[in-house]
Amino acid sequence: MAACSYPTYDQTDLENAKTEDMNLRLVTDAYEPGSVFKTLVAGAGFDLGVVRLSTSFEVPASIKVGDDTVTDADKRDYAMTMDVREMMRRSSNVGFVLVGARSVPTTLPPMWTSGASVTVRCRFSARAWASSSGA
Repeated sequence: MAACSYPTYDQTDLENAKTEDMNLRLVTDAYEPGSVFKTLVAGAGFDLGVVRLSTSFEVPASIKVGDDTVTDADKRDYAMTMDVREMMRRSSNVGFVLVGARSVPTTLPPMWTSGASVTVRCRFSARAWASSSGA
């Protein structure tokens, strides 16, 4: 594992640098779980072969997941065609719900469960928005 952080202070003037600016934010700051899970959902999709960076989805402005409505931070009120690369660039919550719907199998592969068979029950159905272009 590797980590890096771009300095937000003048490295030639450490006397005036704030202590918090010298932290490695990857390990010292809290991150919203959704931001972390987007990479895991994308990785699962790539691993299972159900999406590529170029796989496109028609991403609505919001999507119902269980009792919750998921939206994107850009607060757009219209659908947008995005491939997985664009979803990552925009950090699209809605887009990754769609990727997850395509990526989460009914039964997880043994390599993910130490050999045990685990059944997953999804509480949402977002497959209707997934385009058939390029999985």
